[in-house]
Amino acid sequence: MRKEAIYAIIAGLALGLIIAFGVWRINLSNKKPNISTQATPTPTPLSQTGLTIAKPNNDDVLTAASGIISGLASPESWIVVSTDSSDSLFKTNSDGSFTSEVNLTGGINQFVITAVRLGANTTSQTLRLIYSTQLATPEAAPTAASTESAIREKVLQKVEEVLNSPKAYLGTVTDITDTSIQLKSDSGEILQASVDSKNVVVIKTGPKTTAVKFTDIAIGDYIAALGFRNGNHVLNAKRILITSPQKPPNIKVYFGPVKSVNKKEVALEDLKFTTKLTGLKVGDLIIVVGTVDEAGKFTPRKSFLAVLTSPLPTSKP
Repeated sequence: MRKEAIYAIIAGLALGLIIAFGVWRINLSNKKPNISTQATPTPTPLSQTGLTIAKPNNDDVLTAASGIISGLASPESWIVVSTDSSDSLFKTNSDGSFTSEVNLTGGINQFVITAVRLGANTTSQTLRLIYSTQLATPEAAPTAASTESAIREKVLQKVEEVLNSPKAYLGTVTDITDTSIQLKSDSGEILQASVDSKNVVVIKTGPKTTAVKFTDIAIGDYIAALGFRNGNHVLNAKRILITSPQKPPNIKVYFGPVKSVNKKEVALEDLKFTTKLTGLKVGDLIIVVGTVDEAGKFTPRKSFLAVLTSPLPTSKP
């Protein structure tokens, strides 16, 4: 047999083997494994309860002993407004809006506003307000003749309102001169305040509140400077409180149906607590407000447990 014929036979056999191997690999990859797998259902995450505080703004200075907190939350939400020692509860209006009157004490006031809704995660925001009767709001400049558009007039009016609203800068003094104070806020922001050292009122708070001199302020002191901001966000300080940092109360709110009642011990889905309140039964929808210590232990407030089967106040429109 000639060599050419032998080479042709060998080449044909090699090509046949390559094709057969390729077919075998394709068939193998197309075979479905005979392993029964059961998909694990993924739990649906809870939605977040929306919460926005409209007014007042953080670190606003109020000159009356009471104020109005207004905002917007998810419709059908319950709002809890908490201080160090008290709580109030009400339901939002049908569109989710709410207002609440709060009482203020002289100096710094800390609030925790919490929105809860059945089947949704709880949302909380803190609000710090300063109460002082010693800051009179300047009168707004008269509005110019209506030669500009209504939109521009409204913008100018809003700017005027902001500049004429008393504000507080709180933080640690990092630099001080006869005409200025530089602060480092709790969040690390650098704040600037101008000051007339001869006319500014300086108060040292504590067990006994006393008036002191401007020269008694030292670098490292924690102060609240009260006054009015200019367009560059420099505060013209009229009154200064030498105080200490204050943390908002560590408030926790639980909302849900009662799962079990065993004498004084009541259980929700993720909470067990004791209460002197009688008449609770399985299925009651309740709100429990309490504080959380550094170790994470929850302690219900003695005076606050709401059973939503009872009539509760609705937010004033």
